[in-house]
Amino acid sequence: MLLSHSSEIVIVGEAGDGIDAIEKANELKPDVILMDIALPKKNGLDAMREILATNPETKILIFSAYSDGEQIYAAIKAGAFGYLVKDSSSQILIAAIMKAHHGQPAFSREIELNLIHQIQHGQTPDFPAEKLTDREIEILRWLANGLTNSQIAEKAKISEGTVRSHVSNLLHKLELENRAQAVIYAHKKGLIIINPE
Repeated sequence: MLLSHSSEIVIVGEAGDGIDAIEKANELKPDVILMDIALPKKNGLDAMREILATNPETKILIFSAYSDGEQIYAAIKAGAFGYLVKDSSSQILIAAIMKAHHGQPAFSREIELNLIHQIQHGQTPDFPAEKLTDREIEILRWLANGLTNSQIAEKAKISEGTVRSHVSNLLHKLELENRAQAVIYAHKKGLIIINPE
């Protein structure tokens, strides 16, 4: 709605999830994509990597409610050309899109200050969540929605033993002790959306 009022921007498409975003990007070849991280089916970071692999000239701006250093670094590492928080004004949002279109990185002031602080204080984060596979993120999303191992196995069309193995692997990768901690961590970091289905 905000962007539709700008005479400088033409909206060529919208996507409802990460897989849809990849398909639309390949079909429409937009100059700039405004991407959330917390997307159903495939998270924004994975979708971004796939889009940039086939559309390297496209500039992708992350538009997220999360502004912690780990998320910002992960997004930049995945190829983001900028990062904006969701409470940015329409003027900042439009200006950022235009900057990206002209090849200039665009970050919210809050994000810039966060990055400066992180770097100056030697707090470069690691990225345990980046190590998760698409299947592990999918299972994490189902866990967050309260599904049991047997229900997840039925949805994913795999055995309960395989589900337990995936859960064990993602806990190890995230350096967490139990499923509850994994769900809290993933929700906090914007890796999942509660209640996709």
